[in-house]
Amino acid sequence: MKDVSSQLPLWVIPEEDEILDLPHTKEQPSAMRKATTEVEEKPSLWLLVTLFALSLLLFYDQKPDHSRPALSEERGDSKTSLRFDTQEICPVYKVIRPKSYIQDPKPLLRILRDPLFRNASAEKLSGAVQIDTTVGDGWPDVRDDPKRWEFFSLFHVYLKLTFPLLHDTLSLEKVNTYGLLYTWHGSDSILKPVTFMAHQDVVPVQNFTISDWTYPPFSGKVVNNTAVWGRGSSDCKNLLVAVLEAVELLISQGFKPRRTVLLSFGFDEETTGANGAKQLAKVLTDRYNSLYAIIDEGAGLFPVPNPKDGTKKWFAIPGTSEKGSLDVAIDLTTEGGHSSVPPAHTSIGIMGELGYLLELHPYEASLSDPKNPMLLLMQCMGKYSPENSLPESLRRDMIHVGHSDTARQRVLKFLSSNPAYLSLVKTTQALVVINGGEKNNALPEHVRLVVNHRISTDETVGSTIEHLLEVVQSIADKYHYPVYYDNKTVSLQKFRIENADYKSLGSSWGEFNITILDSLEPAPISLTRDDVWKVLAGTTRHVFEDAVFNADTLFGCLMTTDSVIVSPALMPANTDTRYYWNLTPNIYRFTPGTSLFNEANIHSVDEHMDIDSHLQLLAWYYEYIQNVDEAA
Repeated sequence: MKDVSSQLPLWVIPEEDEILDLPHTKEQPSAMRKATTEVEEKPSLWLLVTLFALSLLLFYDQKPDHSRPALSEERGDSKTSLRFDTQEICPVYKVIRPKSYIQDPKPLLRILRDPLFRNASAEKLSGAVQIDTTVGDGWPDVRDDPKRWEFFSLFHVYLKLTFPLLHDTLSLEKVNTYGLLYTWHGSDSILKPVTFMAHQDVVPVQNFTISDWTYPPFSGKVVNNTAVWGRGSSDCKNLLVAVLEAVELLISQGFKPRRTVLLSFGFDEETTGANGAKQLAKVLTDRYNSLYAIIDEGAGLFPVPNPKDGTKKWFAIPGTSEKGSLDVAIDLTTEGGHSSVPPAHTSIGIMGELGYLLELHPYEASLSDPKNPMLLLMQCMGKYSPENSLPESLRRDMIHVGHSDTARQRVLKFLSSNPAYLSLVKTTQALVVINGGEKNNALPEHVRLVVNHRISTDETVGSTIEHLLEVVQSIADKYHYPVYYDNKTVSLQKFRIENADYKSLGSSWGEFNITILDSLEPAPISLTRDDVWKVLAGTTRHVFEDAVFNADTLFGCLMTTDSVIVSPALMPANTDTRYYWNLTPNIYRFTPGTSLFNEANIHSVDEHMDIDSHLQLLAWYYEYIQNVDEAA
């Protein structure tokens, strides 16, 4: 008899809970507030994934869809594996606690729950926010105009006064005048250093929005002992202050590291980091062969709610890669003339047609790379989301997304239903700048269109520019124009016909020129199955299960609640880590806390930082530094 199990749809395959390393059905308590504010500039992975989780029911029916084809090799599904060991998917690594916590959990709990410590920590962040460290686009290099940047000196004085033990203990180098490189020398020089990054600069506050702020943008107002308000409070002076305070606290308790600890703080991350992080990375590259790990800004924790009882399952999502970027200028040059005798299509009209065609042919969504962080995140969500939060058909598709072409296509179809989700699994393009024309009675001789791309981890700069050239070529062929890229002709069309009457063709002479303004390949995907990742995941579980979510630890009990799931994820924006790729395969963009970016109004009016989340971040640094030292 034929084995019919291979023809069964995923949603009718027997449950595999018995082979999972964790149950699906337990949820975490949470004090999370609803997300209410949109992020303006930096995309929030927290927000995107939370919305993703909340909207699953809108696409998939609760009841099994018996019209779906079964996933079977007979249907040509070349990567189908209906039965595989789900323990290989999204493994949950053990909790790792420092020896100091096992001996006495009170110091960690003091960070999270002591009112006096809370007030003092909030004031430290408030003071940092009060010093305006705004950096704008197009500023000259520090060496060319040092006075433009000198306000950072005041910020450095504040740090020295606020963290005196740290400045007495660690060595400090100022790289390119205002980049800060702190070194806490470990006793074992063989061990690779662990590096913590943050940036000192903040984005500008637009003048016309100042009246919209509830509190002045550089007031650092501490409101109701719940949040610190002001520009930079959540991006990312909170990271900088938290790691400095964690080190200061460890020094005060007599901690002396075996592994060297590096603190690397750039000062122009919001404008590409060329003056700050790029110069700091050169120093580290010259000094060290490699680093143990790098921790920089990124997403934190997000909840997946159980719609039946309102409880939540928490996922921590360190960014293990970043999308690449590509800015391309498309220049169209044509013959000019008087507007009273125009051709059928002016350069502006042709460029408009090209823009329309570019948007009509977007890049395809893809989850083809088994190491793609978004593929891994969806597997984790499919495996561990609360029992009632996902329809079983979708849960099965998410679990099998890396093993079945059919399941992958259904998941991609779901993601395509919302641009926010789709942007995480495809290369995006945005027409951001267009210029052309000088006078209302003169035909424009030159038009420029600038297109910004954010490149998915399944693509490259090369494949992205190739797609764009194909679209440009199609318009160029229509109008008999050549296309030049990298000083080479990419058009085979003979555009100049001898003795031809171009005016009668309705198209004058012209040419397209393609120029790359800036490019960055997608970041290498960091390791997530090695000991370095296990320490990060184990520390995250420890801090949030033992101390943040578990009230029993108030009484010194080491009992844990349901596991926090630590999953790889994609950082959609670019960070200063772009200059550190060659130093370690373990770069994690992670801001461990339960406050969502959209709640913090990052880059927007009323930016603020939830004090609870700030203390969670501080507590994580405090425990992680000890754990990586003991992992030596």
